[in-house]
Amino acid sequence: MAKVITSSITSSAFRSRKHPPRQLLLIAIILLLPVLTILGAISWWRQREDDLHLPSRNSSMQKMDQIKAANTMGENDNMQQQQQYRHGSEQHSVKYIQVPSGRDDVQRYAARDSATDESISIREWLKMVYTDSPPGRRAASDLSTIIASSPYNSFLFETPGTSWTDSITTPFEFALVNEPALRDFAEKSPNPYAFAEYFNASSTQDETMTVCSFPNLGGDATLISPLPPSDANNDASYSHLAIFVRSAPKKEVAEFWKVAATNYLRALEEKHPQEKTWFSTNGMGVAWLHLRIDDRPKYYSYAPFKH
Repeated sequence: MAKVITSSITSSAFRSRKHPPRQLLLIAIILLLPVLTILGAISWWRQREDDLHLPSRNSSMQKMDQIKAANTMGENDNMQQQQQYRHGSEQHSVKYIQVPSGRDDVQRYAARDSATDESISIREWLKMVYTDSPPGRRAASDLSTIIASSPYNSFLFETPGTSWTDSITTPFEFALVNEPALRDFAEKSPNPYAFAEYFNASSTQDETMTVCSFPNLGGDATLISPLPPSDANNDASYSHLAIFVRSAPKKEVAEFWKVAATNYLRALEEKHPQEKTWFSTNGMGVAWLHLRIDDRPKYYSYAPFKH
């Protein structure tokens, strides 16, 4: 009898391990139910994405990769274009020669090739300065030196209007038109907040940026302007072109001409080949340096370049 009882108990224990009680089965179902619900929801959402053609996370990442690739290609194309410009431009070294202006209150200068004494066209000059090549840096630096050495305390900077077609044959020239009132207006009350919206956006995009470009209120001109200095005591040095080239850091002055040349060249390329653009400063309306790339000679004073 003892053996039979032992055998019976052992057999019952074995069966209980092989076939769990109903309570354990119920607990397992309760634990699995949320998992099954989540899996079902994921399956439903994936189907909904397919039905609505919603981008998945992977497709969004692929799109970002495509954008990055496109930007990289654009940068490479731009670098190749700059290399081409640099190769062609390094044959030239620019000098500036004073020529008759026809007015006692105007200094007029023409850009010439230092080696051949031939005229440098507007497009050639822009491409040199735009690419930041050694001749371009010298061309911009010498331009600043000429401007800084002017006997005028303040002046209007004006160049002849040109189109894309004519820019390859029109010599690069500029006029400094004496304007004493500009010094009194700009230096006494410089306005670093005049273009604050664009200055703030540029600083947010790149903290090292010192010059920015933006459209004017009328939409018919692009303005090039230096960002305010960190020290507000130096604001006056950024109020008009004459004091800017005389007082601002040389690196910022060089960047100013580079950004200006880049935007001027782009404006000529994007317009109709025969449509003219003007490149100048005025400053009698806003007491902060801003060079104008304009559809018309709106504020020109020197008639030979205006017409």
